[in-house]
Amino acid sequence: MTVVRYIHENPVKAKLPGGLEYQWSSYSEYMLKPKHISPSLVLETFGGKDQLVAFHHAEHPDDNCLEIVDKPTSRLTDEHAQSIAREVLGGESVLGVKGLEREQRDAAIAKLKQRGLSVRQIQRLTGLSLGVISKACKERGEREQ
Repeated sequence: MTVVRYIHENPVKAKLPGGLEYQWSSYSEYMLKPKHISPSLVLETFGGKDQLVAFHHAEHPDDNCLEIVDKPTSRLTDEHAQSIAREVLGGESVLGVKGLEREQRDAAIAKLKQRGLSVRQIQRLTGLSLGVISKACKERGEREQ
């Protein structure tokens, strides 16, 4: 139900002409005679058109449907990334990661990712290839950025 409202309110949030009745929105398909969709499942779920309208117009401040919560405000600067790398590597040269045994190297890469460095930043700081970094992240279960 929240997803239906989210989709229909996209034009409203974007301040597009027509709001809920925006020309490319499916909202009017639920309210009028449908041409492109089969609204029966959604209307049955809501209990009819009146309830769908009421749901759309009700207050819903806690809806976080598809919203990114706690989104970082910005990426780390390379200078900040460098200081984190020095801290994580315990004074070891960032470029020295390239010469470590694979297990140690991959562990260092994983630690840098966990501290917020992007794959590209790790590449710039260590001189390692994107392939090596990506593989290390995947093998260690880290999500690439």
